[in-house]
Amino acid sequence: MPFHNTRQHKQALKQALVYLDDEGFPDTVLIRDFMNALTSNQIFDVLHRDLPSGISTTTVRNWRNADLQDDHDNKWEYQKAKAMFNFLERSPKYQTDFINEMGVNASSSGNSRLVLSLGTFIGAKYDPSLEKLTGNPFAMFRKAWFHRGRDETYIRSIVQFTKKGDVVTYSEHQQYTDEASSVSISEEDQGFAFSFDGNIVVISKEKSNQTFKVLAAHEFRPSLRSIEELRIIRGTLLGVHGGGPHPGYRFVMKRIINTDIESRVYTEPLDRDTYDYLNNG
Repeated sequence: MPFHNTRQHKQALKQALVYLDDEGFPDTVLIRDFMNALTSNQIFDVLHRDLPSGISTTTVRNWRNADLQDDHDNKWEYQKAKAMFNFLERSPKYQTDFINEMGVNASSSGNSRLVLSLGTFIGAKYDPSLEKLTGNPFAMFRKAWFHRGRDETYIRSIVQFTKKGDVVTYSEHQQYTDEASSVSISEEDQGFAFSFDGNIVVISKEKSNQTFKVLAAHEFRPSLRSIEELRIIRGTLLGVHGGGPHPGYRFVMKRIINTDIESRVYTEPLDRDTYDYLNNG
């Protein structure tokens, strides 16, 4: 949740710094960790060039001792306060209820703190290009797992990415019956998307906790840096369910531009590009 320079956000930052001081965290160590995160671009929405001189212990003390009755107190130094607020929110070492509970409420997700901690753990940086995933849903195609001898049978599920607070959520819906194998599926998966080394990684689980999935997307058309709407995503999916084995499957997501948001067993001919990729072409 970005810092908005409101009295509520100032109060949260002040209380978090008071708490950390009471818990014995020296300002010098806090600033060192903050600068390490800043120079490696791990602070949400703030770049190192925005704060060339960093933050001093005097600035931290000013925030801790600030008079919140004076909304015009120039000691807040908005850009620095914004950077520190976002650092405290994202850093597992310095998380407090004063800031992080605000983020949980803002993102409408009780998993917000976990997502931010996990992102920090795997080295995932905030990347505005994640927002290119949002908008109209995607149809995700992959080979049918329930009848491996039928190369012409695929699953078409519906995927939606949504920005909530400071995270991008993932949902997948699939409901179908395959008459040939008598397999009947009705699943809703929910998870979160991360940016990692030019890839997008999704971690999700089925609502009843029976299936866990990891999706690694590596190809995007057009590029995530393009100003055009993202239309196609390619990658690999690994699903964990039961005792295994757990083979991976290639997937292709295609932006839905009509009203066809039905999930189903897909036996219709695929376009050559999608067919070749799903069949290891």
